[in-house]
Amino acid sequence: MSTAKPRLTAISFTDREVVGHFADGRSVACPLHWFPILEKASPKERLQYQLRRQGASAHWPALDEDLSAEGFFTYAPQPVSA
Repeated sequence: MSTAKPRLTAISFTDREVVGHFADGRSVACPLHWFPILEKASPKERLQYQLRRQGASAHWPALDEDLSAEGFFTYAPQPVSA
């Protein structure tokens, strides 16, 4: 079993998902509504990200939003209060 940390090579979006593409060939999709800042952003704003720390995370400077590579495998949204 590999202990290598996941490394992002790209981020893409569908109408409903944010998709992390990884150095090992995997692609992992998460519901876009889990990330309200990205969900509210325009398609152009979503594409203006930077990979940081050799793909350990992605950062959207204009949105002040960050996603970690590991988060694609471990993230669980917090319940919304009624």
